[in-house]
Amino acid sequence: MTPNPVVLDHANRLLDLHPALANIQGEAADRTRAVIEAAFADSQIQKEYAGAAIRHTAMCGEVARLLLKQIGDSPDQIGLLSIGDIDLPPEAREVALQILNRAHEYHMQFVRENGLGYDLTSQGQPEARRSMIDYFDRHYGFSDVPGLLEKLVKNSTIVGGGMRGLDDIATAMVRTAALENRTHRFIHPDNSFGTWHSIVELRSHEGEGDRKGKGVAKIHKIPTAQKDQLHLTADQVNEFYNDHPATEVSNDSWCITPVGNPSGTRMQPAQLTQVCQAIVAKNPDAKIVLDCTYVRTLPAETARELMSGVINDPAVLDRIIFVDSFSKTHGFAGVRIGTYFSANPEVYGPVQTVNMTLSAGNGSDKNGTVMALTNPTPEQDRVISELHQFWARERVGLHHYLVGSGRFPHLFDKDQSHIVPEQLQEPLGLYVLIKLKPGVDGKQVLLETACLGVETQMGSGRYMRFAVGKIKTPTYAKYLDN
Repeated sequence: MTPNPVVLDHANRLLDLHPALANIQGEAADRTRAVIEAAFADSQIQKEYAGAAIRHTAMCGEVARLLLKQIGDSPDQIGLLSIGDIDLPPEAREVALQILNRAHEYHMQFVRENGLGYDLTSQGQPEARRSMIDYFDRHYGFSDVPGLLEKLVKNSTIVGGGMRGLDDIATAMVRTAALENRTHRFIHPDNSFGTWHSIVELRSHEGEGDRKGKGVAKIHKIPTAQKDQLHLTADQVNEFYNDHPATEVSNDSWCITPVGNPSGTRMQPAQLTQVCQAIVAKNPDAKIVLDCTYVRTLPAETARELMSGVINDPAVLDRIIFVDSFSKTHGFAGVRIGTYFSANPEVYGPVQTVNMTLSAGNGSDKNGTVMALTNPTPEQDRVISELHQFWARERVGLHHYLVGSGRFPHLFDKDQSHIVPEQLQEPLGLYVLIKLKPGVDGKQVLLETACLGVETQMGSGRYMRFAVGKIKTPTYAKYLDN
């Protein structure tokens, strides 16, 4: 593929600044080390990505790969990218192109039927939302609850990616608190999606608020433990409310990611159910943001088992707003297509109002993309399922390469007990999170393993998050045979 122009500009600039890079003698490893050092030390890249550590790491990795190619070395000496971007294997890429072609046909059909004006509801076409919820039903089990599918279709919005949905939700939480002259509390475990941390920090303006003292939000991050697969527990919910009781002037939202980014693990079904039940028992008015972006990478039966407890508990279901995305399940990270939905219009409504107010709804092309994604042919469905299996094999191979083979005992902690072997073997998204030894940083890991990851500080230690979504041919699975 053609290099990204920004990446190309940085690579060319670094070659001009450091012409010696093209003439380093000795082993390829020496040139790789010099290229990596130049990319990560570059002040311009640091400035452009200040405050966005994940993007900075990814950009440095892309620049370093292109530099290696320009000086005649293999870019594959840097094996992984850090932000979970997707570069599909050939068969899956062909299916993605088929889906996009079909999406255009659906889009043009919607345009002919509905014109080119605003979507006055800002939700997306009802036909597309129905198709989406019906498609999700295979993994969620909504149809087990009479009438639930209809509620979710009515209270759903198609948005430009899950991150955009999370931003709508966070903004709505603060806005509602301000209107009610209350203080919102964002509460989440430290295994939450990193973008959620950034969003709530931006939206909360903690300690500031407006001139009347309204709209101030507080942020509470709860450390997770390896013994709990780096996920929240009901005991931790109870402990939080013992220390921070719910009051008339506070309202709460909890963000829970049952299938993990960055943890690379999933909650046990009882664990998810008990956490949500504990939240509702302690604060019946709390909202639960269930970030389910990777739930549909699980086998359908595993996903339904995971979600069954919350779907079939009316008190819990009434407080949940679900967030989902096609970006990572289908390899459409750059297309930006996601959704949020709720059974309760009182939970959903304020979020949709924010979306309508700030965006006038997402583009009409999103409706066509949803229709194409949620009406696959049997062959397309097979290829997507095999893509998830491919990622699973690469995840387990990568884990073996980094910690199971004994190659790098000086880099990684002996205690990797958050990783359950059974979970590692099953389709579960893109990520592996590996605990570092004290004093080890991401650059050292990259230089010695050729694996680019993002450092992640959690209560139980410092970790590296690796993603396998850029792998197009079997790469790390081969280490399982060695």
